[in-house]
Amino acid sequence: MKEFKSDSCLKCGTATNHFVFCEDCTPHYGQAVTVYENNLKKYLTLFIGSIPFFSVIASRLSGHLPVKWWMGTDALTMWAMPPGKSKTLVLLHRIKMRLLKPLIFQHWVTGPRLLEDLEKSGTLKMDEVLVAYWPGKYHTISEKKQHDGFNILYYDPLDTEFQRWKYGIDIIAKIKEQVSDVNWIKADGTQDMKELYTITDLYIRPSRHDGEPRINVECKVNRIPVIYSEDGNPSVEQFVKEINLIKKNRHDPSLKQ
Repeated sequence: MKEFKSDSCLKCGTATNHFVFCEDCTPHYGQAVTVYENNLKKYLTLFIGSIPFFSVIASRLSGHLPVKWWMGTDALTMWAMPPGKSKTLVLLHRIKMRLLKPLIFQHWVTGPRLLEDLEKSGTLKMDEVLVAYWPGKYHTISEKKQHDGFNILYYDPLDTEFQRWKYGIDIIAKIKEQVSDVNWIKADGTQDMKELYTITDLYIRPSRHDGEPRINVECKVNRIPVIYSEDGNPSVEQFVKEINLIKKNRHDPSLKQ
C-alpha cells in the first residue's frame, strides 16, 4: 500500500503532522484544488470526489496534472449498485471514469478500504493508487465543557434510502433501543462540529461503507473514543457491547486501560 504523506500543507505550507492539508485549507467534497508539487515542478489539480469531465480536459490543456481523489461512494459505485442509487447515474459514472483514466495523472483514496473497491471494479490496481489520509477540518483539541450525562454523537446527513444504508442509520435506531441513560446528539453537517466535540463522550459510526471519515479523524484529535465498523458489516450487538464498556470505564477509572 503506497501512502502520500506531507509534513506541511500542500496549499499554504503550514506544518501538518503528515496530513496533506492544514485545518484552514482542508477542501470539501466536490471542490477542485490546485497545488504546486515541488518534486515534479508541476501544478496538480486535485478533484475531491466529484470530477467533471471537461474540467479534467481543461486542466490538462493548462499544463496541470489532474488527480482524482476518490471518496467512499465514488469508489463503491465503480463495482456495486448500492440501494437507493440511480442505476443510470451509476453506469454513467463508470463510463466517465473509464474515459478519463488516460488523462488522470494520479489516483488518491481516503483510506485502505477504498483500494479494495477500485480493485474489484477492475478500473485500477492497488499499486496505481496512493492513500492520502483525509484530514479533518479541525486539527486542534477543543477544550471540554462540563455537561450532564453521557453524550453519544452520530452522523445522519440525509434521510434517503442510500444514506440510511451507507451510514447505518437503521443500525443506530436498533442501538438506541438497547442503550439507555445516554444523550444522543445527531450531526447532519449543519452544526458547528468544533462546539459539539466539547460535549461529546463517544462517537459511533456503524457505516457500511467509508474511506477514512473526517469525523473519525477529528474525534481522535479531540481524544473522543470512536466505535467504527472497519469491515463495513456493523453488528448491533458488538456496538452495544462496546458502548456499555466505554460508559462503564468512564464511571470506574480502575477499569481503564
